[in-house]
Formats: sequence, C-alpha cells, structure tokens
Amino acid sequence: MKHLLLFLSLFVFYCSYGQNRDCDPVVLKGSEVSCMRGETPTQIVAFRYAGNQWIQIPVQIDEMIVKDIQAPYGPNDCPYKSTEPIAWNVLFYADTKTHMGGDTADPKFDNDDELVFMAKDAGELAPASSCPNGVVQSTKCEIKVNDPLDNSTLGYVYVFRQSGGLSQGASKDYVTHNFSYANNYKQAYVHCAKKQAGVNPETTTIRTDNYEIAFIFRWVETVLKIFAGNATGADILDRHQLTINTTGCDQTEEAFSTSEGAIITAIDGPVRAIRSVMGAASGPYLQMTYLFTDCKVDYVMYFRLHPANGFHDLFDFSSAASGMKYHSNQNMGGVTINGSQDAVTTTNPNQWELITGNQGTIVSSFEFETDMSTGTLSQYDAGQVEGGVYAYYDDAGNGTNFKCTGDGQAIGTSGFRLKTQQCTDRRFTFDQYPECMPGRVKTFTQFRTHYILPPNQTTTVASKYGSYAKNPLQGVIKAIGSCSQTSTTCDDGIQNGNETGVDCGGSCSPCSSGCLTPTSLTTTNITTTKAKLNWSAVSGANNYTVQIRAIGASVWTVRSARRNTLSVSKLQPGTTYEWQVRTNCASGSSAFSDIVTFRTTGGSANSNLNIAQSNIEFEQEDSSIHLYPSPASDILNVEATADIIQLSILDLTGRVVKNHSRNTNKCFDLGNRFPSKRTIFCTCSNKNRNNHFTFCKAMIVTLNCRFTAL
Repeated sequence: MKHLLLFLSLFVFYCSYGQNRDCDPVVLKGSEVSCMRGETPTQIVAFRYAGNQWIQIPVQIDEMIVKDIQAPYGPNDCPYKSTEPIAWNVLFYADTKTHMGGDTADPKFDNDDELVFMAKDAGELAPASSCPNGVVQSTKCEIKVNDPLDNSTLGYVYVFRQSGGLSQGASKDYVTHNFSYANNYKQAYVHCAKKQAGVNPETTTIRTDNYEIAFIFRWVETVLKIFAGNATGADILDRHQLTINTTGCDQTEEAFSTSEGAIITAIDGPVRAIRSVMGAASGPYLQMTYLFTDCKVDYVMYFRLHPANGFHDLFDFSSAASGMKYHSNQNMGGVTINGSQDAVTTTNPNQWELITGNQGTIVSSFEFETDMSTGTLSQYDAGQVEGGVYAYYDDAGNGTNFKCTGDGQAIGTSGFRLKTQQCTDRRFTFDQYPECMPGRVKTFTQFRTHYILPPNQTTTVASKYGSYAKNPLQGVIKAIGSCSQTSTTCDDGIQNGNETGVDCGGSCSPCSSGCLTPTSLTTTNITTTKAKLNWSAVSGANNYTVQIRAIGASVWTVRSARRNTLSVSKLQPGTTYEWQVRTNCASGSSAFSDIVTFRTTGGSANSNLNIAQSNIEFEQEDSSIHLYPSPASDILNVEATADIIQLSILDLTGRVVKNHSRNTNKCFDLGNRFPSKRTIFCTCSNKNRNNHFTFCKAMIVTLNCRFTAL
C-alpha cells in the first residue's frame, strides 16, 4: 500500500508541473460536436469519470447569431459616415439583455454555437456501459481532449442531455461578471452620444479566484488585481490604452466611450464571461470582444475604420507595478519597470511578453489576421507593405512624450501597434475615402491573450504559455449513444457487442490483420492557414489516403501520404475543417478512420459563413525513406520522398555488398546473400532520378536506410 501511495503522489506532481494547461478552456463549435446538435442548449450537461464514479463539471453553451453589423445599435440609427448600402453580416454572441437578442432563428444547439468547459475538469476514459444519474442515456457523447503541442490526451469529458434537475454550472462558478446595465441596458444606455463626457458610466467587474478586472466606461478598463498563488492583489493597471492615430492622443479609449456605440454582449456563465463592445468615434463598427476564464483573458480587436494611421493596443501600468520585470521574446534579459526608460527592442510584434514580480504575473501573446501585406515599421515607411506591425514599450514615467489617459505617466506601457492607411470599414462613405470601396477595403483582426499566473515566473514559462495561446486544445468527438452493452450487428459500420473491430471479430467474421484503420488522429501546428495531420503508423502499410475539407463543403481534397503525418496549407483563417485517413496495404485498403475536426486560428467574426471549398494544398513531405511492408518476409519496397540515383546494400560491418540503380521492370533479388530474419543496411544517394526500389525474396526483418550526398 505504501508503494501505491508513493506512485500516486509522483503522478499528481507530474500532472501539476508537467504540460499544465489548467488555465485553458476547451471551446468546440457545434459543427464539431455533432452528437449534441439539435439539443436545447440549457439541457446539455457535462461529466467526468474519475475513481470509478461520475462527477458533474461546469459546461457552458454560448449561442451565436448572424446579423447585420449595425444590429448591436438596435433601433438607434447613428452609424456616423458608415452609410454605404453594402451587405455586411457578422457572427455575434447572442444576448437577450442587449439589442442582439436570442438566437430565435435556431434556438437549438447549432453549428455556430460554442460548447465550453475547462481542460482541468477532464477525467478518465469511462466504461462504455456506464452513465451518471439524471441524464438521457441515449445521448452519451465522448470528448477526448488533446493537446496539439505534444499529441497527448489530457483526459475525457462526457456530455449528455439531462433528464431534469441538473444545473449546467454543477454548483461551481469559475468567473463572476457584474455588468452595470444587466437589468436595464436597452432603456438606459445612450447609443448615439456625440463627444458626451461621462456618458454611460459603468462599475462593471469580472472576478475569478486568480484576478479581478474592472471597467468604468465602454472601452475604459482600469483595474487589474492578481490573486494567483501568493500575489499581493495590488491594482497594477492604470489603463488598457486603445488609441487610434498612432501619432497622438486625439482618439483614445475615453474618446471612444463618449461617442456612439453599444454593448453587444455581456454574458456571465459558469465557465466564462463574455463582454463585447462596439463603436469608437468615427469607427462605429470597431469592435472588441473579451473572453474571461479562470486564469486567462482573450482580447479580440476587430479593427474596422476608415484610413486613420492605425492603432495602439497597450497596457499602461500604475505605480503599484514598480519593481516588476518586463521580458519578451525580443528582450530575453528583461528590464525593471521603474519609470525610467531602458533600451528595448520593438522591431517586430512580440510573440509573447512577460510582466512578473511579487505582484503576480501576466504572460501576453499576440497574433493578428489580415489580408493586407504587413512588415516592420521601416518597411511600411519605405512603402514596401500596406501595414507596419511592431511592439511597443515605454517606461519613461513623468518624462514621457506620450501621455494619453489615466495618470499621465507611462509605466511599463507595452503591447501591439499597427500603422496603416488602409480602409477596414466597408461601409464608410466612398466619396470621402475611395479606399473603402469593394475590392479595395481590407480586414485586420488582432488577438491578444493574457495568462494570469502566480508571482515571479521565468521566460521559459512565458514561452510555454505563449505557445499555449497559439495552439488551442482540441476535442475528438465520439457519439456513444448508449450506456448499456449493445448487441453485435456485424453490418452497421460501428464496433459494438463482442466485436473486436468494426463489424468484425467476436461472433462476426474475423477481422483482417493485413490492413488496419489508422488510430490516434491529432492535428498540430495549427495556424491561420496551415496545420499538420498526424496518426499512428500501421504495420504493413504501403501508404495512406488522407481526405480533408472545410465543414460545410461537399467535396473532399484527397492526397496520398507515405508516412503517418501530412502538412496542409492554404486553409482559411478561423475555419473548422474535418479530416480522416485510411491505410493502403498490398492486400487492399482499410476503412476510413473516424472524422477528426480542428479550427484554424484567426478569422473574422463571420469567417465560418458561406464556407466554400478552398484550394487546400498539401506541403511536400520531408525528405526521408519509407519501407513497406516492415517487417518483410518476401517482397520489400524502398520508397523515398526525394529521388534516388543509387541504392547501396551494406553488411553489418559497413562493407558495400551490392549497388543498385533504378530499373522499373526489375525486382532486385537478394537471394541467399543474407540469412533469413536479419537486419541489413543501405544508403540512398539522391540526385533527381527515381524514388522507388523493390526487392524480391528479401528474407529480412528490417532494412535500415539513410540518405547520403553524392
């Protein structure tokens, strides 16, 4: 018993301090969780299985709705000069408290809606015949949580339709959102203000066990207190500065809040809170969406504006942040925040920033998605690109030349900058700005993520969390549909009863051992336009067939792969794709695997709309050698991704026994030169000739090959 307790303690330590993604939510679109589509959102509940028992966990369904971009203003007609009659539908979070309203067109859980739970709530793989109480057993749906960074499985979550009496929050509330206008927004909020100081004041707060954030006006975020670990809880934020026109302070978060605008969404859920706002002076459709979870905050800026020289997105800290250290991937050594400017590299946008000290830690990650050409500020000033993107850091204290809002000081002010004269408001009057006409208007969306962590973290931790932000967790969905042992059918395309494979084994016909269906499908290295598809190698495989398409597309894009991985490119940002793979053997092909889905990063709010089949491309596989079947007893193929001019066979001492040049009509016979069931070695020299050799009567177990230069 003592040995068992020691093992459990070591396991808990590893889980806590290894690849720890406890701050990350798992966010799945309805298009991915097909087993729950059509259910009433409030009736969906979630459980984990642990220690031979079911434990309910918090789950949240956020409905989304497609409306005209002016819908957040409701009946109030105040779009400044954005009046051109151009169709512009956007995907918003629905909210009955605001003018967005509920999803009355499709009140069920549909493709656009989002199902959210925390990764830390995942549990063990549950027995197929087990279900918790209070659920409709036929709706059982398994979600395997995968980490694309290391292809690991973090755990399993099971969702059901409840049979009554269960709360989606499972008696937990990870985040509390106190919205000032929760009870009277439509009546009390002034939407068409014109530089009206003090209009629409707020005392809105968002609080979790790890932080507190507060807003005093629509765009004015003024409080950040960190409670994670033994952080001091001091308010270290002066302002989240959002400034249009990067040459001055004439348009700031304060000016935005005194002009026309709206609160789009203010959701307080058990897993996350959502705040989405719109309207910034002459940018009535400029939008920011905030997503608050236990120790993570996502900021999504939809930059929609006439040509105005770009924007700042900066966090300006208060004097309570003095003594903290600032690091970034461009400044690994770090500088102390103390009101005195240091030399800091800001040439490119930071991949991550680290603000840390006894007060707590913020790890920030930055990404953007755009169709304009971008580069450094010097490239922009030289006219080489349409937008200059770069980092910002100012710790000049009272001596700063850039005092926009708040206390008039720059203390550790840091973040992201865009400089551009492109138009990103497709309805702004064409007479004033022809750049806004169809065919010329551009898009720009910025993604900023904050992880709120305990004090005094390292750059290693910051780099890791920066990678977490860019590689969201994935869900592999499996509709189980029952909690009892099902009968054997042998012909329904599902493994059930005593079947050992799909429609084979047990009381069905024996399963073929020659060509198995690939398993353990994962998607990694996901960006706005690329992804890497992975699966477990199958013994005896000649190659694999992979097919992929965007959700909603009718046509698959198909490619043969020699190895158990394949990279795809030219994907659409912010789009959900599905893919599957089958094995091709000498004896035939396996069935296709279960479908796996993933979502590219970036994308505008309506990037899932009107999905058409895009020109998906497969990137060239790495130069390597593929042997099949392996092990071999008769015929062995040697195939390379690069062309082979010569293949040399070596014995165990390294002596070259035989050289072969390519001949498509010949099967090279090793005869009795090598004993049966031995390992031999070969080298392949490549120079644009051929890529396939076949050996007959090989009588070997394995053949190890490598490339050498000629």
